[in-house]
Amino acid sequence: MFKKKISNEELTEIREKKYRETSYKLKNIIAHMDDKKDDLLSKVIEARRKGLAKQEKDARSLLKKCLATKKQVEGMLMTLELAVESRDLASTSQSFMESIGDLSKEIQVSNKKTNVKKTRKQYLKALYASKLQTNKIDEFLSLGDYDSVLSFDDNKGMEFDDEINSMIEDAEANVNFQGIKNKF
Repeated sequence: MFKKKISNEELTEIREKKYRETSYKLKNIIAHMDDKKDDLLSKVIEARRKGLAKQEKDARSLLKKCLATKKQVEGMLMTLELAVESRDLASTSQSFMESIGDLSKEIQVSNKKTNVKKTRKQYLKALYASKLQTNKIDEFLSLGDYDSVLSFDDNKGMEFDDEINSMIEDAEANVNFQGIKNKF
């Protein structure tokens, strides 16, 4: 009936595990998109070589979607990594503020002036704000915010014509260079 309360260490461990799993999934999607991109590029080149305009157009369309998806997932991975770094920075800031608090307590014990008490009050406000920042970033990094990683929309496509054309030219130039090289 009652839920077991999770300690901060266990919660941190769960979050780190979710971060690693999500990062791993995103990196796998990027690798899959790279493989798919190479396959689709070869289909575009083959269709162009055979003069099949409809197949070239279809393969080109799929290649655009593949490139768009890859860029989208790379952005998701970068956002995730930046959020983790922000959380780590907030945690470091919090530790620094705690050490300043310890120093403030030592000063307060040796000198009971009102300026020290005012400084201590300001320190406690800053420490509270730092803890809130850390908590908000941890909430952002919860897996619930990244459930969309595996359900992104494959139908989103951006225009990658220039990039596709340069990939085709590079691939065709490489094939022509290999053919010339083999003749000698």
